[in-house]
Amino acid sequence: MPFQGNYIEAANNLRQCLRALGRPLPVSKFDQMSCFVWHFIRQSLHRIHIGKWLSSKAGGFWAHVSSDEVYGSAKDAALVYHKLHQLHITGHVKASTIQTLTLALCAVNLAEAAGPAIPTETMGEIYATAAVTVKMCLPGLLQVISRYFLCRARRVCTCNGSSVPLSMQWLCHPLGHRFFVDGSWKCQSNDSPYSMTRNEADPLAHVTRAFREHLLERALYSLVTPGYQSNNIVGPNKGSDGTPHCAEVLQYVQLLNECATAGGSQKESLTIGSSVVGVSAAERLYSTLDAFPKQLQQSDDPLPRSVYLAFKARKNFLSNTKSICTYSAIQQCNRAGELLKESLALGSDSSGENIKKAVQLLVCDWLLTTRTEVWEQEKNDSGDFYTTTVSHKELAAFHQDLGSLRKVCQHLKAALPRVFLHEATSRSMAGASPAKTRQLLHKSLRRRHIGKGHDSSDREFDDITEVENIGQREHATALLMACRHLPAQLTSPGQRATMLTEAAKTYEKLGDKKGVQECRNLLMKHSNTTSCVTTRMAAPVPIKCS
Repeated sequence: MPFQGNYIEAANNLRQCLRALGRPLPVSKFDQMSCFVWHFIRQSLHRIHIGKWLSSKAGGFWAHVSSDEVYGSAKDAALVYHKLHQLHITGHVKASTIQTLTLALCAVNLAEAAGPAIPTETMGEIYATAAVTVKMCLPGLLQVISRYFLCRARRVCTCNGSSVPLSMQWLCHPLGHRFFVDGSWKCQSNDSPYSMTRNEADPLAHVTRAFREHLLERALYSLVTPGYQSNNIVGPNKGSDGTPHCAEVLQYVQLLNECATAGGSQKESLTIGSSVVGVSAAERLYSTLDAFPKQLQQSDDPLPRSVYLAFKARKNFLSNTKSICTYSAIQQCNRAGELLKESLALGSDSSGENIKKAVQLLVCDWLLTTRTEVWEQEKNDSGDFYTTTVSHKELAAFHQDLGSLRKVCQHLKAALPRVFLHEATSRSMAGASPAKTRQLLHKSLRRRHIGKGHDSSDREFDDITEVENIGQREHATALLMACRHLPAQLTSPGQRATMLTEAAKTYEKLGDKKGVQECRNLLMKHSNTTSCVTTRMAAPVPIKCS
């Protein structure tokens, strides 16, 4: 189309259409205000059916005009007003607030006057667009009018057994409705690697894109900061009980994918967001990221490639722990770590800052966790669980990723306990003193709340269950690491079982089945070892007869 994207020319053509229909736009400020007041009154009259009756008498009370002609004329005018209104509200055509509100009311009134001539989906879209206009143009308490138009949009789409159009289904969801009413968004072009707008002249498409990014942000923070109640976490990541949980992630991802399909967006560009979050919570979704999205291959941002390589490394290790796959996973981790370092060195757009930091934290977690599990696998294979160390090259790569995590923590203070956990892991990898490693693990959990009459050394792991200011995942991970990597001499006989039980309960609360299974396996191994030792100690001593 030669005029595609030429919004000024489109607006001029639409104004000519209105003049041809005998409905020229008001020019003077007095005419504009009078037109606005009249259409506001007319909308009120429509609610008591007087307005619709007057509309049906267009041309005069005794004029011989068929209802089809009346409906058809109203439909044509409503569609022209609606298209022109879309150009105004999206900022492609400059207009005052009164002009924009007047166009919205004209489109609504004439669409209602068109009766059965206008499709239900179009009627709902006109109502929803009017709600967007009221939300953006009117201040304070007057924004309640947007709820009225939103309610009308839902009602007209569901009456007579009709189904809600795909483009508006998210508005009928409780999260979508709450975002529309209470959220802060604009109808401006602001595409990002996480979501795109197909129709720049459609206000609903812009709001849908903003809602998709809102869902993606909630899903990411539910994934990377589960169990937090701290106010210093960026993003609306509070779950039903006040804390986010991994179990909520898949619900967000499902709604995110539905919203992507409904909004008619470039779905492949959203895959790198929703699929990354999804595969982090469910292995059955691994296939959704088998191929890197084509639209991101030309991107200068190194973060998408870092995410993809970190995912491939994690998948390769979890799918097959053979030495060849382990080596491939480490190489992919190295490349992903370099790209992550480049991403952190680059500035970011303020509009996507929260999402970008959450994605960077997710990549740090994947890289450091994969490196840790590769090292633990090598320890299991060697049979020397407490003295196996890594090479200087692997330790340097681990420290580089740890440095990236520290940079992310400058913006996400909630991730700071993870730094202590991975520092403790690096000490274990290097074969450093286990006593200092124990202190570092406790530092990631310590809450300065020690009861009177108790020595701090005795309470070092006993007060872990009272921690409130750290994440529940870090709480459980520190307990598991202490039982897995610290020598048995540093803990009392019954302390390990208590710590593992507490870690398993925390993982179960967060919905982490793998963590629960690891705790149970280690608890079973610990129980068997304790039984053998107890049996040897309790062996009967033969009695010699004199």
